[in-house]
Amino acid sequence: TVLFSIIIIELISKGILAIGTKMLDNEGSAISDLFRVAAYSIVAITVLYELKINVTGLLLGAGFLGIVLGIAAQNTLGNILAGFEIMATKPFKIGDTVKISTWQYGYIASTWPHSGIVPGFEGKVEKIGLVYSTIVDLDNIKVYVPNGVLIQAAVINYARSDKIHLDIRVELPL
Repeated sequence: TVLFSIIIIELISKGILAIGTKMLDNEGSAISDLFRVAAYSIVAITVLYELKINVTGLLLGAGFLGIVLGIAAQNTLGNILAGFEIMATKPFKIGDTVKISTWQYGYIASTWPHSGIVPGFEGKVEKIGLVYSTIVDLDNIKVYVPNGVLIQAAVINYARSDKIHLDIRVELPL
């Protein structure tokens, strides 16, 4: 049973790696490794249970450790879940030119030329990862934005718009 479990785990892990590499742009290895750790843990607990070893304390300790690690890694886990949400909803794709305006920095009204300024940063999406997304700004500098911030931000996607509003300011002497 253990050998059969190992073979099945390795086959599923290779499948996850192949699909993840193709769909998630080389992020599949992290998901594959996470699956392997979880699956081998379940196999180990099952083997210990079958050997008549009391696993209640082990499971209780593992549950407590899971709670502690979950609280400690709350931001990281939030970014990973936000990465999955971005990949599922696709508000932008690689190559799109976007402007990111976060809720922390609200809409600023300017005094002249009497139009609003949308704070944030603008650039081309280079990579959408599980934890961070990479945007190359107008100065050709890479900006690594946590997906947890992106999921809360207003994303203006210029690539999906067929119209552009253009303001021209001309100053003339009186």
